[in-house]
Amino acid sequence: MNAKSKKIERQREIDLVLTKMFAYYQTEVYDAGVLDLYHQALEGYRIEEIRTACTTHIKTSKWFPKISEILDLMPNQHVAQIESTARAQAAMVLQMIRTMGSRFGPYWADPITDALMNSRWKWTSLCETSTSENEVWFIKEFIVSYVALADQQQAGVGMLGAPEKLKQLAVGLFKGVKNNPHVFDDLKAALAEVKG
Repeated sequence: MNAKSKKIERQREIDLVLTKMFAYYQTEVYDAGVLDLYHQALEGYRIEEIRTACTTHIKTSKWFPKISEILDLMPNQHVAQIESTARAQAAMVLQMIRTMGSRFGPYWADPITDALMNSRWKWTSLCETSTSENEVWFIKEFIVSYVALADQQQAGVGMLGAPEKLKQLAVGLFKGVKNNPHVFDDLKAALAEVKG
């Protein structure tokens, strides 16, 4: 089956799900333009996910779903939104490198970008090593780091909101235990303090 055939088959599957929704809600079938909007919005999701979201919507609403209502019921929608934000933030960092260079360190309004640019990457080093070949790597690494930090922040853990003593101990671990043989005792005490 070629790509065009797969796309047509997928559209038929989505049309079948939507037709059942139209019948259930006793709604007239929208015109082809509106159906095309549904197809475009649901493009990245598996048909099983679409069916599950529509079934959930039927159980919870007495009105035909808008596209956004179906998308809100999709699994991993939150992750997709974070990845989209991360991609936009990575593009903004690269744009700042091109326009500002290493002369001035920019202000990052996004708190996660600010945390990454002050811990994971240093501005001057990033500017000095930035090449078109490195940009693809940077975008991938930035997205992975951004999503991980956003997840930690959402869970209430991570370096963004950690107590200062815990931050210092975590940084100290990487400087070597030889400099502070009691670092693990200090770490246990700080963790107990955070839990308590």
